[in-house]
Amino acid sequence: MDAVNQESVFSAIDWNNGKKFTENDAEERDYFQKYCKLVSDHGKDVYLLEYTKNSKLIESVKEYCAENGYTYYASDSLGLEAPGQEAGSQLLVKKQTIPGDANLDKKVDMSDAVLIMQALANPNKYGTSGTDSMHITYEGAANADVEGDNGLTTNDALTIQKYLLKLIETLPVK
Repeated sequence: MDAVNQESVFSAIDWNNGKKFTENDAEERDYFQKYCKLVSDHGKDVYLLEYTKNSKLIESVKEYCAENGYTYYASDSLGLEAPGQEAGSQLLVKKQTIPGDANLDKKVDMSDAVLIMQALANPNKYGTSGTDSMHITYEGAANADVEGDNGLTTNDALTIQKYLLKLIETLPVK
């Protein structure tokens, strides 16, 4: 055995309520965290697989994994086709289809910069797991990352605006 992939340390699935994503209670979380520590203390790698759309819960997972040297994979679906975008998570959609096209309308315009800012300012509504029907998707977030390789930032929105003003000739600017 080289590693353990532990599901649902922080998250839980309510199988009796339409497979609704919830959070583990403190006792359940503590049990799994002790198990992960035991594995890690024996020199094995630890991977967490979490099912959640809750950005605050993903942040808790991210911090826990950073503190303990673990890797996580946060998915907003049971099909695992859309993992979280946080550092440490393994994105499935990484390549850009149209650099700058955050809203996937096949063009780059001011609405792309606005969507980036909305996703950053209100991730629960407009982030990749947001509740709004017009939230940014994982492909859109990959397209929107036009300034550096550090994920979605306000600099990406600014860079798109500079591109629209013809201050920058091409996207991405890496």
